[in-house]
Amino acid sequence: MNEDRRDELVGVQRTLTWARVAAIPFGMFQIATFYLPYPPGTLWIAWSAMAVLSLVTPTVFVGAARATTLTAARRWALVGLAGDIVVVMMLVTAHTFDPETAVWALLYLVLIEGAIVFELRGGLAVLGVITVLYTLREVYGAAVWDVPFLPQSITFRMGIGAIMAVATGLTARRLVKERDQLQVAKRTLDRRGAALRDANRALEAARKSQLEFISVTNHELRTPLTAIKGFSRTLMSRWDEMDDAGKRAAISAIDRQSVKLSELVEDVLTVSAMHTGDLPLSSRKLHLATWFDEAASLAEADDIVIDCPEDLWVKADSTRLVQVLGNLLSNAHKYGRPPILLTGRVGRTPDRVVITVADHGPGIPPDFQSRMYDEFTQASVGDSRTADGYGLGLAIVRYLVGVLDGTIQYRSAYPAGGAVFEIDLPAGDLTPDASRRVGEVSVLIDDGMTPATADARTASARQP
Repeated sequence: MNEDRRDELVGVQRTLTWARVAAIPFGMFQIATFYLPYPPGTLWIAWSAMAVLSLVTPTVFVGAARATTLTAARRWALVGLAGDIVVVMMLVTAHTFDPETAVWALLYLVLIEGAIVFELRGGLAVLGVITVLYTLREVYGAAVWDVPFLPQSITFRMGIGAIMAVATGLTARRLVKERDQLQVAKRTLDRRGAALRDANRALEAARKSQLEFISVTNHELRTPLTAIKGFSRTLMSRWDEMDDAGKRAAISAIDRQSVKLSELVEDVLTVSAMHTGDLPLSSRKLHLATWFDEAASLAEADDIVIDCPEDLWVKADSTRLVQVLGNLLSNAHKYGRPPILLTGRVGRTPDRVVITVADHGPGIPPDFQSRMYDEFTQASVGDSRTADGYGLGLAIVRYLVGVLDGTIQYRSAYPAGGAVFEIDLPAGDLTPDASRRVGEVSVLIDDGMTPATADARTASARQP
């Protein structure tokens, strides 16, 4: 708002500058031709007024143009107004010898200027100043030129000036208020327009994302379903012909594809929760080493090296923790080189745990790192993807780590230093015994217990 008012004052001064420039030759012509000759001692006052106007005009123009703040603009506007008052009073005083002259009407111009620039208070302030100066002029005329001193003339002319000052000042105030309202309305419309454009872009992006999601999911669903369907039909049609090894191989393949299908469905549900903000969580104290083993076994890779202290506990949802680790291990297996390191350690403070997943591959290209957490993005070589998948893994990882009250960081010495993801999560804050006292069995109290057994015991412990 201050910038708008500053620009307005600068614009007014620019307009007044043109008026002053036009007034200089006009005033000089009038002085040179109207009274021939001037009475002694008056002509120099009139020419001095033109000299002052010639000095004030460029000074105020340059000063106002350089004003960078509202205060500076007001200061230069005040200088211009004061200069105009001096010029007008000099001209009015110079023509005091002529009681019939109408030069005094120039006083109304500075009244209007004061009201326009400084609204009602400016018009009234100028009225007070010129009333005093005009009264002194009348006294000067009576003393020097024997012009009758007429108080009623002063009150009449200043009364008209008061009406003009009030009317112009109120009009200027109303115009400024309306201008401010229009500026606020314009800014509001601009903000809403920008918000609408952003919403349209987001809607279009969501539509494209939805179409791509459907396309990619459809492709990824077909692979395990086709395998399950094929092996199931083979078992049904050739059961009696197959030996035990063949049956076990087919059933194992169905199991693997079922796990992949289950992971895909879980990722689809997580993506849906990412957009709706509705993700069920059940955070509790987890024995980190055991859940590392669980995630590694689900990854079905024999190149994972686990390094985690047996006394390290983390507070998290077990399903989401395994989902995070599974996605990172899957990426390391697809894009990196063995061995894949899965480590856990105490964070910078005892209440935090740091989980690291690192490989010895080339790492993530620098030009891809800024968008590696975007949905449906995969690092590629040329125009082709480097690995199968649907480009949701890291997007899901970042979301899940966030809802688990954690952070994730990536570091790499590209192109030979491998990819390293560090996850910072809350540490488990209860001892196993204390956990039992509040009615929930800790996962895992016995190192020999599997995560599935721990979940079953937890569920049974909650039953009345």
